[in-house]
Amino acid sequence: APQIIGLTYESETKLEYAQYFKIYNYQDGITLLEVDMTSDTIRDPDKSEDADEDEVEDGEKTEDTEEADNSVETEEGTTELTETDEEKVAQLYMGNVVKYLIVPEGTEIPVGLEKEVIIVDLPVDKTYVASEEALNTMEELELLDTICALGFEKDDCSNEEVSKAMEDGDISFTGTFDEIDYKAHLRAQCNLSILPSKLLPREEEDTEEQELTEKEDAEEITEDTEEQELSVEEQTDRLQEIAEHHAMLWIPMVIDRSADETTELGQYEWIKLYGAIFQCEDETTKLFDQAVAAFEEGDN
Repeated sequence: APQIIGLTYESETKLEYAQYFKIYNYQDGITLLEVDMTSDTIRDPDKSEDADEDEVEDGEKTEDTEEADNSVETEEGTTELTETDEEKVAQLYMGNVVKYLIVPEGTEIPVGLEKEVIIVDLPVDKTYVASEEALNTMEELELLDTICALGFEKDDCSNEEVSKAMEDGDISFTGTFDEIDYKAHLRAQCNLSILPSKLLPREEEDTEEQELTEKEDAEEITEDTEEQELSVEEQTDRLQEIAEHHAMLWIPMVIDRSADETTELGQYEWIKLYGAIFQCEDETTKLFDQAVAAFEEGDN
């Protein structure tokens, strides 16, 4: 388990099928959540022939690289360039693995950790959701009352309860995941964004395959739902820009990669991630165990 100075490690939450996240538990109810942002995408270090050998697993750079990046030669000599805290946080999202520290209300953590991990302060009670998978999971866990903003128009939302809340003004539409209205985010007092895995840069054929699957699942193909094709570079720039905006506003963002899992149980096991964020681990463990039992019974 990752050693974090000032925190006492206790256990790891067992994951049987999901590949793209891990959960570690520390003393005082603190949880470390790790989300893999690059495996099976264009940024996968195992697939990229041009991967920088100086980059470590979670995207940090070596001392020599940092020195080269953070200084500039002038006639007067070498001037050190310093990153703002917001810029450091934005770069955390561009690493191979993004680490989130979920901190219970009133719990103190060591100073400086906010520059090494994304801090999610509990309770999370005003969430922006732009992922259909996340919305379905939160409905199952009866967490819809924690949603303050949505990445879908009311007419595009199939959930009647959420549509009614949008009509009543209890939930706002603050833009799609790639065109977020950040001022509206602030007005809604959003304290967490949950975004879809389609935000992660992929090869053109991977993107097309994913979009086709999503359209088949929805059983409708319309011109309105077709997204403009972006190059890999444009997709990466989009991810960087969204990360920078969230870092600037100090709103944590989590990418739900459940749709990328290769098995149904792997997809469903993402329910445990929501258990960690919304402090309902017992319920999510019970639901997942029931799903496994039902799956095994169906096989027999």
